[in-house]
Amino acid sequence: MNRGKPEPGYRTTILTLAAIAAMGSMAIHMLVPALPLIAQDFGIGEARAQQVVSVYLAGLAGGQLVAGPLVDRLGRRPVMLAGLALYILGAAAAAFAPRPEWLLLARLVQASGGACGVVTARVMVGDVFGPARAAGVQATLMMIVLISPAVAPVVGGTVADIAGWRAVFGLLTAAGLFALITAWHRLPETGTARAADAK
Repeated sequence: MNRGKPEPGYRTTILTLAAIAAMGSMAIHMLVPALPLIAQDFGIGEARAQQVVSVYLAGLAGGQLVAGPLVDRLGRRPVMLAGLALYILGAAAAAFAPRPEWLLLARLVQASGGACGVVTARVMVGDVFGPARAAGVQATLMMIVLISPAVAPVVGGTVADIAGWRAVFGLLTAAGLFALITAWHRLPETGTARAADAK
């Protein structure tokens, strides 16, 4: 890939990578307004309902430690696509969780997928745009990612008020599916190309 000038569609590539990176954060902030509804539905205290967020945060942090080596060993694209698939699976399972324990397990699965998205999106920026432009593109990506905590609670709270907390996970499932389809069609493997350039 020619790194001297922007490739056609590079803005779409940035937006796609930013959206995938932001999905990990969205799964936290969209759910916060729905925590009282989860507590009420399962008949648990709000402190226990907050474990839905804390378990996800732990899984997101731990998942990145695992995703990093996998990205170098298996490639960027397979890890990203597998991560998005896990994210979808976890979100869908959470939407139908019959008990709090199942909800927490589903959140761990979703978090592991979100971690893959965070890691691969940042690594692919370096692969695609090279050292000279990667810093600027990373800044743009992070600016887009940082918008999500401001927007996600509003969206999540509105959806939860209208359709219940399970609908929030339904929306996250749909967002993950859209991201998976987009990544499948628009994001090729970038690790091998970078290795070839280094030779």
